[in-house]
Amino acid sequence: MTFGYTAFELAFIVFTMFMAGFVKGVIAFAFPLVVVSLLPNVIDPARAVALGLAPAFATSIIQVRAGYILPVLKRFRLFIGVMIVSVFIGAAVGASVSRPVLLVLLGAMCVSAALLFIFKPEIRIAPGYEKLAAAPFGVVGGFFAGLTSVFGPPVVMYAVALQLRPEEFVATVSAIFAVIWLVLIAAFGSLGNFQGDDFWLSLLVCAPALAGLKLGDALRQRINQTLFRKLVLAALGLSGLRLILTNLPAVVSS
Repeated sequence: MTFGYTAFELAFIVFTMFMAGFVKGVIAFAFPLVVVSLLPNVIDPARAVALGLAPAFATSIIQVRAGYILPVLKRFRLFIGVMIVSVFIGAAVGASVSRPVLLVLLGAMCVSAALLFIFKPEIRIAPGYEKLAAAPFGVVGGFFAGLTSVFGPPVVMYAVALQLRPEEFVATVSAIFAVIWLVLIAAFGSLGNFQGDDFWLSLLVCAPALAGLKLGDALRQRINQTLFRKLVLAALGLSGLRLILTNLPAVVSS
């Protein structure tokens, strides 16, 4: 046993982080979705969520545009603030729920995220309502960030609904992602959600995640991104559905 895992489990953790990085390198998102759809099949789901935090931050910080950080933090301070509070609530809830319940929630997030990214429902926030909409989007995004580490859909939907320019959209989303990943790491650490040496292992598996990201980025132009994106999202959705169907009986009977 190393870091509390068998050799097979460690190999699968490394493989998962590499694949999550690769997928993100090709389609620019879905790192936590890959992690939470694969790892809980082999290791404890709460530990799977925790292990993905540092690699997710490492692969996100690369996309941050330094010149936009302060403007983004200033404009979206209410949205980010609501998310931060909700992250701690979600992380506390995640540490207290049973394994079957957490697996069902992880599966539900995978299915929901896949459907949202595939069908891209159009939501528009009228000028002047940006701050009003920040609360519900921030609560949902932050809570599920702490609970499952998957918070991309609410953040992306909020940014899309504001009809930001392409460059402004990328800068906003990447900056918010980087901030929330840092908050998640802090929340898990302060609430004791890292088990054993998982924090240090999470730091170590940044290496395969970044290697996968680099490979995916290098192959992006050689891969049919539209087809690859649809196949990945379909696979993630099916994996999430499997988690739900496998564990729902235990939740219902408890």
